[in-house]
Order: sequence, then structure tokens, then C-alpha cells
Amino acid sequence: MLSDLRPLAATVLACLIIYPAVSAKEYDAQSTVRMDAATAVGMALEKNFQIQVEQFSPLQADAALFTERGTFDPTLDFSYRRAEDSRAQQLDPRIPTSSSSELFITDTYEASVNALTPWGMTASVGLDTQNRRGTFNQFTPQYNTLARLQLTQPLLRGFGTDATMSQIRIARVGREIADEELRERIIDIVTRTLLVYNDLYFSYQNLAVAEQARNLAGQLVSDNTKRAEIGVMSPLDVTTARAQAAAREEDVITARRAVQDNENFLKQLVTDDIENFVDRRIVATEFPGLTPRRITSREAAAEALARRPDYQRALLTLKQQRIRVRFTRNQGLPRVDLVGSYGLNGLDSGFTDSLNRTFQDQNTDWNAGVVVSIPFPNRAGRGRVESARLEVARSLTDLRRLEQDIIVEVDNALGQIETTAQRIEATRISRVLAQEQLDAEEERLRAGSTTTFTLLEAQSDFAAARAAELRALTDHNNAILEFDRLTAATLQRQNVVFE
Repeated sequence: MLSDLRPLAATVLACLIIYPAVSAKEYDAQSTVRMDAATAVGMALEKNFQIQVEQFSPLQADAALFTERGTFDPTLDFSYRRAEDSRAQQLDPRIPTSSSSELFITDTYEASVNALTPWGMTASVGLDTQNRRGTFNQFTPQYNTLARLQLTQPLLRGFGTDATMSQIRIARVGREIADEELRERIIDIVTRTLLVYNDLYFSYQNLAVAEQARNLAGQLVSDNTKRAEIGVMSPLDVTTARAQAAAREEDVITARRAVQDNENFLKQLVTDDIENFVDRRIVATEFPGLTPRRITSREAAAEALARRPDYQRALLTLKQQRIRVRFTRNQGLPRVDLVGSYGLNGLDSGFTDSLNRTFQDQNTDWNAGVVVSIPFPNRAGRGRVESARLEVARSLTDLRRLEQDIIVEVDNALGQIETTAQRIEATRISRVLAQEQLDAEEERLRAGSTTTFTLLEAQSDFAAARAAELRALTDHNNAILEFDRLTAATLQRQNVVFE
């Protein structure tokens, strides 16, 4: 699609020779920062607040993933309960009213380790001890100790990694999304920095053009004044030249303000200490000429779809939603759980003896069964599944919309590069012809065969032609930068490694 633009480098160099940058001697060396494009990019990567803010996203995603992985962390549980009950105790059977209350105290200690497995089984290993004693001496204290293993295995709801690993998988994909968001932010900031740098360089050159036009107008005022003094020119010509000189002074003021504005825009991007940087001047030391890649629109669109952070983020979001669909579908199933426990128990008057009996006497305590819970008609579960499916369908449609937008944006950006390249050649010819026209009008004025008004028009046309050529060069650079951004090639072109 692009034409051969190899002569462009020579054109750019010629324009830079014709339009030298503002000299650094105009600024105090103590308050001036001379900066090339690579330095501006480096400072932005290091100190830009937006990048610094976005760098927290991967760290937060790591923390979220770490949290979700805690789902499978075993828990160590302890509990203690105390119970008291009193019962009437007859002291002498011969005397019906001879009775008193006896107090029974029961202390229960439980300790267990509980864990969830990736396939949904929950396991608990524990040791329970119950100490029962009474206030009468004839009641011997009893320690009943139970070593137990309890298992619960879901067969439908809660079974498998779709139920237990879903949040971890979502968090893992979220970490990838955070990386893409950071990469997109870096690409945006690098592109914006270079765009502003280009505009700053253009504003310096445009200021030089405005100053030269003002100087030409001032010289014409001086020449016309001398001619009027010797009677070869009317006072009206002097007035006309002075009016044009005043207008050119306004152009200089406006151009100088544009320089200051672009300096501030660049400072905002490349520093995190604006208070100590705001009073310093920035001199753009180079024209960062960029060479467009020879690539077709179809190839560029394929690159963009393979590398653009926003598209990759959309794919990852769709992946998250599909994980949620599988989880939601599982949670909508009936609950059918196999439950069982096995234990060994021992009874004695002391804790140590009861613990020994637990493993020596082999007194078993076990149970097994099935727990079934069927919601009917399960509207909540079916509704959540349908909502999750619709969200996936919506994201797929939005993904197709994004693909279409990317293809159109890339093709337009590629066309813009070609258009700005053609503008450079057209404005160069216009500037050469305007220079010739100005030279001719100056000769005619000296010969008395033209008017001051015609010469002023020639000066104005020449200044406009020079500014248009500068704008075309800057727009061409900016078009290449925008194309790189849309195809996610910015970091590669600027030798920035994203880790």
C-alpha cells in the first residue's frame, strides 16, 4: 500500500538544515534541559505517574492469586466445651427424703486438621477427648478419647476442578490481564511522549519561521521608510508594512506560547517532580525521523490482532467468563455427597490411659452414608447458568466488534502514513515556489514594478508554506507513531523490553 519513501530522509534533512532549531544560547544553561527523543522516552518509563500507578495492578493480581491458592491450605482447629448437669441422689433408701443433688461435669476437647482436595473431597483428621466426672467420690472420672478420620466426597455439585479450582484459574488469568493493562499503559505513554516531543520540536521550528517572517516584515518597514523619505514611495506603503509587522509580532507571541505549552506537556509526561522541573526549559535537540515499515494492510491487521493489549485482554476476559460458566453450571447441580468416618476410641480413668487404649484395644467407631439435596425447580441455579452463558455470548460479539475496529483503524493509520508522505513532497514544492515568488517580488519592489501589498502577500505565503512543510513532516512522524501504537509495535521500535 505504501509507495517508496526512501527520498523522504533526504527531504527531512534538507528541511532541518533550512530551519535550524532554536539555539540553546537563548536559554540560561542552569535552567535548560537539552533532550533527545530517546532520553524523553527513558524518563517517561522511569518517572511517569500513570505507569507507576499501573505497575500496582500486577502486584495486586499476584496478591489475589496468592489469596485464592489459600483455598487448599489445611486448617488446624481447636475447641473446648464445658457442660454441667445436676441429678438428685438418694442418700439412704430407708428414708425417702434423704437425698441431695449430684453435679456432673463434662469437659470436651477437640483438635483437628481439615483440608480440601482439588477433586472436591474434604478430609478431617482429629483427636477428641471427653472428661466426665462427678462430685461424689464413688463416681470414677472417665476419659473417652476418639481418633477419627472424616471424608466427604461430592459426586455432583462441588465435584472436580471446575468447582474447586475456578477462582484460582480466574485469578491466574487476571494476572495476565494486569500484565496486558500495564503493557498497554506503557505503549500509550511512550507514544504520547514521542507525539509531544514531535510537537515541541515543531513548535520550536514554527517559532523560528514566525520570527523570520517578523524580521522580513520589519526589514520591509525600514526599507519603505527610507524610500518614502526620498520620495519614491508613499506613506501608505509604510503604514501597510507596519501593520503587517505588527501582525507578524502577534504570530511570534502565539508561537512562543505554543513552545511553552508543549514544554509543559512533555514535563508532565517525563517527571514525577514537576515542582522542581516546571521552571526549567526543555530544548528538543533532534527531529526523530521515523521510517515507515513496508507492510500491507492485511499483514498489519494480523500483527495488531496478535499483539494489541486491548485485544489480548478481551480474549483473556472471555477465558475468565468461560471458567465462570463451568463453575456456575456445577453449582446448579443437585448435591449428592458420599460421607463417611472411621475412628478408634478408648475409655479409661486417665487421659494417657484412654489414649493408649484408643490404639491398643481397636474399638472402632465408623459410619457411612449419602447426603442428597435437590433444589426444585432450581430456578436460581438455572438462572445463574443462563446469565453466565449470555455474558459469554455478549463478550464474543464485542470481541468481533473490536476485531472490526482494529482492522479499520490499522488500515486508516496506514493510509495516513501514505497521505502525510505525499503532503511532505507537495509542501516542499510549495515552499520552493513560494521562496522563488518572494525573491521575485523583492526584485520587483526594488525596481518599482510592484506594490508593498503584493510583497507582503508573498512574504505571508512563504511563511505559510514553510510552516505547512514543517507540519507535514511532524504529521508524518506522528502518523508512524500512531500506526506503531495501533499494531503494538511501539516498544519494539523504541527498543523497550517489557518484562
